[in-house]
Parts: sequence; C-alpha cells; structure tokens
Amino acid sequence: MENDTEVKELWKGHPHPAVNFWVFVSCLLLVTAPYALYCYVKTKRTIYRLNTEWLMVQDPQFAAVKVGEIKEINVHKPRIYGWLGLADLLVRTEYDTIYLRGLLAFDEAKRTIEKHQKQLQTQD
Repeated sequence: MENDTEVKELWKGHPHPAVNFWVFVSCLLLVTAPYALYCYVKTKRTIYRLNTEWLMVQDPQFAAVKVGEIKEINVHKPRIYGWLGLADLLVRTEYDTIYLRGLLAFDEAKRTIEKHQKQLQTQD
C-alpha cells in the first residue's frame, strides 16, 4: 500500500532555449559567443518542478513555494515568445513571486498547478 504522505512529482520542465534569442542573434554578429554559451548552459541547467507539496525552480538561485499558498498565476507572453508559442508564468503567493521563464508547455503547467491546488482545497 502506498503511503499518502509521500511526495510525488507531478510535472517537470525547462525554459526553452529561445528565451536567449537576442543573445544568439548577437553571436551571429560575432559579439558575445562565450556569453551565449553561458546562457545556453544556464537555460539547460534550470529545472522547474511541481510535486504534491512544492513548486520549485532549480537554478543558481533556488526558489520554492508551497502549492497550497499560491494565490495567483499570470501568463506573460513577450512578442518573440508569442511567435514561438512560449510564455512566462508568474506564480504569486502572499510573500513571494516565482518566475518560470520561457515555458513551451505553459498551459499544461498552469493547468496542473491549478488542478493540484483544487485537490488540496477539497482535502481541507
């Protein structure tokens, strides 16, 4: 029998490399190739995780909020993101804001967070 208190991962994602579009364009102009490589590696190492208790951003500045404390989720689509089907999610709690940058599956992420929030509310 499975333990009900076990933390299960519900969703995991990465920012899309297109969030660094202008850095890559500058590389084409041979301006900042090392910086573009740094941005690419940083994007690949950034992980967004949603489990049954926490929404986490794993990058050099680790951030986490309890799913039950999320007050609002806003979708922000800068013009270049809209062309590529990307968006940023701004997840707000009473005390903090987490910025999930350049998500390709932003609708899926938002729906999963909201669905899990409703499940938590019905359990209370």
